[in-house]
Amino acid sequence: MKYTSKLGFTLAELLAVVIIVALLSGISLGYYKRSVEDSRFAEGLGAASALVEAVNQSYFAQQLDGATPTKQPKISTLDINLAAQKTCSSNTDYCIATPRFEVHIGTDGQVSAYRGKLQDSAYKYYIQINPAFASSSPDQISCVGKDANGQTFCESMGYKTCNSSTFVCTK
Repeated sequence: MKYTSKLGFTLAELLAVVIIVALLSGISLGYYKRSVEDSRFAEGLGAASALVEAVNQSYFAQQLDGATPTKQPKISTLDINLAAQKTCSSNTDYCIATPRFEVHIGTDGQVSAYRGKLQDSAYKYYIQINPAFASSSPDQISCVGKDANGQTFCESMGYKTCNSSTFVCTK
């Protein structure tokens, strides 16, 4: 009687394992990318919220002092210091940057945090927050996609009321 022992794996078994690992890694990579972008969105939202709060404080402090309040104060006059703060690519007096966002103060006090660089239109989406003194929609936060893909991302972040022609989404 002859006994043979089976040492190792067959080619079919190895291929099955490789295919299963590839499928699982492909699925998990998508979830990983999404969770990374979610945390980056939080970075932009935090930076924009901090800057709009500083703009509000400046506006109301000037109003209390009896001066005509400025809706668009320069960054240098505001009490703000973000973690990993950088200089904007446009290098204006009304912009502050984080590692992944450029945050701008508009002429009406509206704060916009662009995911990427605004100057060369390399942004994917931006977060827009109206100041408390805004005449329309005070303290409203919007997510604005650069295109339909940006709008889809904004919708996935919970901004469900979207205008499909302008890609502006609000909660």
